[in-house]
Amino acid sequence: MKGMIRLAGLAVVLPLLAGCMPGSSEGDDSALGQLPASFRGHFPCEDCKEIREELALFDDGALLLKRVYLGPGETRRDVIRGSWQSRHARQLSLLNEHGEEVARWQLADNGDLVMNSSAQDKDESRLARLPQYVGEPLEDRYWRVLEIDGQPVDVSDAFTREPHLVLHSSELRIAGSNGCNPLMGSYRLSDGQHIDFEQMASTRGACAPDVMAVAEAFEKVLLATASWRILADHLELHNDAGEVLASFEVVHL
Repeated sequence: MKGMIRLAGLAVVLPLLAGCMPGSSEGDDSALGQLPASFRGHFPCEDCKEIREELALFDDGALLLKRVYLGPGETRRDVIRGSWQSRHARQLSLLNEHGEEVARWQLADNGDLVMNSSAQDKDESRLARLPQYVGEPLEDRYWRVLEIDGQPVDVSDAFTREPHLVLHSSELRIAGSNGCNPLMGSYRLSDGQHIDFEQMASTRGACAPDVMAVAEAFEKVLLATASWRILADHLELHNDAGEVLASFEVVHL
C-alpha cells in the first residue's frame, strides 16, 4: 500500500480516550509552551522517497496535519483538520474531524514530539518543533478553493481557471475566479475574524454545467460568509453559526 509509514501508531485508529479535554494538559498546562506552534519531520516510505509531515497546533485545541509523499511529481498529499488532546505523562493525541485518533506523540524535554520515551534520540521518530509558528496571512495571498459546502472541488479541463481568491490589502479589493469567469469585489474586516464580502460581481460567460454549479456555489458561499480562520496554510470561511462554508489552500506563485 502506498506510503506505509514504519512507525507504530501513525496509521492506526484508536478509540477516543476518556477524560481528555481538547487542548488541555493534565498536570502541566504550559508543557507545550506558546501556541500556535509548528512541527516538521521526515519519515521512511515504501514506495516514495520519503514522507514529510507538517503539524500545526492551536491554543483552542485545533490542529492541521499535512503529509506530503515526496518523489517524482509529489502527487499525493493528505491533509487532516481536527483537534489535539494532551494526557498525563506529556502524551499528545491527534484526532481527525470525526474524533478518531490518528497519531499519538510524547512531548520531549526540548519541545519536540517523539513517538515514545525510548525514541528520544531517533530522528525517524520525531517531529521537530520549529523556532517559529509557520502561518499565512489572510491578505495578499493566492487562496485556491479545496472544498465548498463540504464537497471537494476537483478542477478539470472544463474550468477556465481554478476557483480562487486574492484579497488585495492596499485597496481592500478582491480578485479571483469562480472557475468559470473572473470574480471581483471588495471586502471589509472588523472585530478580529469578521469579514464581509461586498459588491461581488463576475462576468457571465457560459461554461459546462458542472463548472457553472461550482461557480454559483462559490459566489453563494462568499455572500453567506461571516468570519474566517487560518490554520497554517489553510483558510476556512464560516457562516454566522461558525460552520465551515469553504476551505482553501495557499499557493505561492
